[in-house]
Amino acid sequence: MELVKENNLPLIISYYDDQSFIINEIKYTSHLYISSTGDIRLIDSSQFEEQKIIDLTKSFVTVPEILLIGTGRNVNHLLMMNLMAGTNTYPFEIMNTSSAIRTFNVIKSEGRKIEALLQLNT
Repeated sequence: MELVKENNLPLIISYYDDQSFIINEIKYTSHLYISSTGDIRLIDSSQFEEQKIIDLTKSFVTVPEILLIGTGRNVNHLLMMNLMAGTNTYPFEIMNTSSAIRTFNVIKSEGRKIEALLQLNT
């Protein structure tokens, strides 16, 4: 995963389509993990597997209020069921990426700790 350190601007995801995200006027063309500290990690599709998401949550220094998982154009119901069966104590929500972005922007604007794992439509 390549780490992109954002400046101290509040993170706002201003644009999303099937191939890219725009965050603070910077275009990203890969899947993303956004930490509550403002770090953005470029990730590959293999990170959207159940065990890798569970491993990711174990690496959090501070537990965010919620981890949003955007799974592209459609909700990945199998991933949701597997995560719910594997861990029922971690706060996460799985939704399509458009919904995850809208939710991320609202929760982040409230100053709450939120993490997001966002998949492009590939």
